[in-house]
Amino acid sequence: MTPTASLRPSVSPASHDRWLEGLRGLAALLVATEHLSFMGILYPSERISPWIRFLGAGHAAVLVFFVLSGYVISLTNQVVFSAGRARAYLGRRALRLLPIYWLALALTLCVGLGDPLKIYVATALMLQNQNSYGSWLLYPPRANAPMWSLHYEMVYYLLFLVIWRREQWFRPSMLVAIALSIAGWILPDFPRFIAGYGCGWLFWGTGWWLARQPKMSDTISPTPLLACVFLLIGTHHLGCGGIFLSRIGLPQKDISTVNLSNLASLPCCLLLVSGAARRVIPFRRLITWLAFGLPIITSLLLIVTGRVGEMPQWVAGTIFTAMALPVAAWRSGHWLGWLAPMGSISYAFYLFHMPMFWVVRRLGLAGDTPLRFAGAALIWFSLTAIIAAVLELWLQPRLRRWWQARPILTAG
Repeated sequence: MTPTASLRPSVSPASHDRWLEGLRGLAALLVATEHLSFMGILYPSERISPWIRFLGAGHAAVLVFFVLSGYVISLTNQVVFSAGRARAYLGRRALRLLPIYWLALALTLCVGLGDPLKIYVATALMLQNQNSYGSWLLYPPRANAPMWSLHYEMVYYLLFLVIWRREQWFRPSMLVAIALSIAGWILPDFPRFIAGYGCGWLFWGTGWWLARQPKMSDTISPTPLLACVFLLIGTHHLGCGGIFLSRIGLPQKDISTVNLSNLASLPCCLLLVSGAARRVIPFRRLITWLAFGLPIITSLLLIVTGRVGEMPQWVAGTIFTAMALPVAAWRSGHWLGWLAPMGSISYAFYLFHMPMFWVVRRLGLAGDTPLRFAGAALIWFSLTAIIAAVLELWLQPRLRRWWQARPILTAG
């Protein structure tokens, strides 16, 4: 997911909302760090040290956003469904997403890379997708590729209306999502965009389910949050899901943006969000074993077969997995609170960080030496954070007050 929903309406204590807000900030940084080091916009990516290049974990962080999004939407819409409440919900979602989204798209158009007009029109309508709709390919603008996830969010916000009205359909929806994910992996002609919706729904729906679980009363996280962050990054770089599926005779083919192999990250995502929210979940011990076991077993398999050095990301994944072990007993979440300011601007930061790469480059500030690259990265981060703070902390509150002043719009 993208970091779309504010966590402030949560019913949990403010100090623990900061943990969730900090988790959003961390996920945004993981996305931006990967793009900074791999896109080669501010500095040739092949000249960046592998120790820096593999600090990010962009795709895995988007999966965390999906779980967070489902959690927050579920948490803030637990009243009985009605047509009026549904209209108010859609209005709040539009107010939260679209103004900043369209401003980011306008900047993307200004720094555009020659994409046809239909791409910008489709993106303005949130129809962009990395996977084709049959013969139609409406990819997100190349100057802002992360916008693909906003289309998924839009789909899940609409699906939520169905689950909100008929909660008994939630479990069948998850079973259908599993079937779609499997079909997208093993059937060569199965529509990839539908498989992607299905797999992403497993993460979003997990967040919805998590908000229904009881809260813990103590102040210690039920999971080792820092260890889970390392495990998430390790699982991402190791490609645990893809390796496992290949070992059972289902090698990777033409797959969707969100696909069956991504489910290897679901245990870590669930532990991170449930730990930050201090929610009691069934089978926590089994889920923890899966979160640790998948990257550990994959690392050992690569080491034993002598293949771990074949790909730099496998080395990085093994290192991050090893880093999780010494902190496996540390269950504090207070360090996430330090990232809460980043979480409060994470939606706008997510949408603006890639076009701002191009702004900095076209200002002639891109680096041709490590020192200049560091300076360009600092300028990029500062400008993006300032823009995000203005939009999230100045514009959004004013839009919200305008909305709340119109009872006919908020009646539900």
